[in-house]
Amino acid sequence: MITIEDLSKEELAMLVRKLLACDESIARLITEWDLLDVRAAVLRGRMDRAWLACSRASELVEALSRKPNVNPQTWKRAMNKEERLFAEWQRLREQRDTVVDALNAAFDRMVGGDDVRH
Repeated sequence: MITIEDLSKEELAMLVRKLLACDESIARLITEWDLLDVRAAVLRGRMDRAWLACSRASELVEALSRKPNVNPQTWKRAMNKEERLFAEWQRLREQRDTVVDALNAAFDRMVGGDDVRH
């Protein structure tokens, strides 16, 4: 087993540089993870609000369908709003999925899935 005393000054300096580089890489990965985690949480909140709005719009469309003599323009506006809200929710879900994929990749790098020294 090699001890620190067995290393030359040059070898010791190289070891310290490698340790510092690993420490910087780990710090960058943790920062990346934290930023992605916050982004995912924000997107989850936006998705929840978008889903709630979409549900309310669906309830309105359903209520209008039970009502006799509904103005066709009112019906059309309600349907369009429901479609727009659902499309917004889908867009947010796609963004969230992209962030979750990035989170998973960052986690893999943090636990050694990739060489973090590059």
